[in-house]
Amino acid sequence: VLIAQAWRLAHESADGGAHLERAMKVQRVVRLMHDQWADRRALILEDPAADPGAPPTGQGGLALQPDFVRFVTATPIIAVDAPLVEATYRVQRARAVLATPKWNLVYEERAIRSFRTDQQAVEAVQQLTLLEGCAVLEIEAFVDPLGGEPGWSVYQLEEAVGEGESLLPHAVRIVGTYEGEHVTCVFVARALR
Repeated sequence: VLIAQAWRLAHESADGGAHLERAMKVQRVVRLMHDQWADRRALILEDPAADPGAPPTGQGGLALQPDFVRFVTATPIIAVDAPLVEATYRVQRARAVLATPKWNLVYEERAIRSFRTDQQAVEAVQQLTLLEGCAVLEIEAFVDPLGGEPGWSVYQLEEAVGEGESLLPHAVRIVGTYEGEHVTCVFVARALR
């Protein structure tokens, strides 16, 4: 009985330590995203894949897509000597043979050495997997429909409105579950009407 009680206490202690470690990892990742977003810069970079003479894409260096959030920030993580970096938080399906899909939160960083994007700079993107094997991980958009109830829904790209103008959501958030810990980080893109 004493051995069983000691085993149970040791097992509960180990579970508590693992739970605390997971919670701290999620908090660090969310804090990292928040700090970078708070130090973002409004820069419009040329897209090397775009036609020459085409207008720059994105709005003030910000790109919001159903599977990633990209922005320019002065808070690098990998290229710590770079004054500015293009930071991307990407939701990727994990490579697993499990019936239940898992998701990874991958961070990509590209140091900005000039305001013209060349092929060499594009190839210099560095990656870091922040959260691996999330049960749920998606990007949601805050929708404020005319005459409707505002709220969060899974992000879907909207059709273009007018000449070269796209519907940028008011905010997006990355939400998910990492080993039982909830992950949420909100990126406010523009003010409400």
